This record gives sequence, C-alpha cells and structure tokens, in this order.
Amino acid sequence: MNTATFQYYFKKRFTTKLFHFLRQGVTPHKLSLTVAVGVSLGLMPVFGVSTLLTFIFALLLRLNQAAAQLVNYFMYPLWFILFVPYLSAGNILFDIPPLNIHVTQVLDMFKSDFSGTMMSLGMVHLRAIIVWAITTPFIAIAAYYISYIFFKKFYLKKVKVT
Repeated sequence: MNTATFQYYFKKRFTTKLFHFLRQGVTPHKLSLTVAVGVSLGLMPVFGVSTLLTFIFALLLRLNQAAAQLVNYFMYPLWFILFVPYLSAGNILFDIPPLNIHVTQVLDMFKSDFSGTMMSLGMVHLRAIIVWAITTPFIAIAAYYISYIFFKKFYLKKVKVT
C-alpha cells in the first residue's frame, strides 16, 4: 500500500467517522473523556475485566459506549506488553523478590496445590493492580489532554466548514 492510498484510506475511514461522531453532538471533551476511560481501563492488568469496567464507566459518565469499547480493545496489544512490567513493578514496590518460574512449573504448582498457587499468584496479581491504580491517573490525564488537542483541532475545522 503506497502513501497516497494509505492517506486516502485514513481520511476516508478514520476522519469521516470522527466527523460523524462530532456531528452527533459529541463534543471534543466527551470524545477525549471516552479515550481516557478506554485507555486507562484497557490497561488494567486483569484479563477481561476491562470490558465490563469500561461499560460501567462509560454508562455512568454518559459516554459513547462503542467508542469507549473500541479504544479499550485497541489497548490489548499494549496490555500484553505492559502485563509483565506491572507484575514486576508490583514486586519491586512491595520489596518482594521476583518470581522466576516457567509456565510448566506454574502448571505443576496448580496440580499439586491449587489453592496455595492461587493465593501466591493472586498476591502477585494484586500488587500489579495496585501499581496500575497508581499509574492510571497519570495515563488517563495524558490520554485526555493529547486526544483533546487532537479532537479540538478537527472539531474547529469542521465548525468552520459548516
């Protein structure tokens, strides 16, 4: 795909849909809040929970559900990248030595002592959630302001045209 085709596709698909959202009375503030909710909750280090939390927050804040879930789903590649660093940061924050175990060892641990393994790995996961909770406000604020600048620019262009 050459550059001209990509630019046409980007303009046709992305920008047109963005303007469609703006024409429905959605303000740059609401769109930016939607991005902030989707980004911050999409990075929660508990697989599958982010969809439900995004639904609840978007409902409470009266945000566009489809856009919030879309942003949440776009976060999954970054979620996979940040999952292990969140686990490691949780161990560092609570001064716990890192877990250096292999997947087969974890499976053997589950076979021998399921509840003990759940408790041990559950605490590692809980520490990762605490690190996520500490970093989330900063991530949400950054996502909000970056997207607000972007949406405001396109919103003003659209308002000037009509």
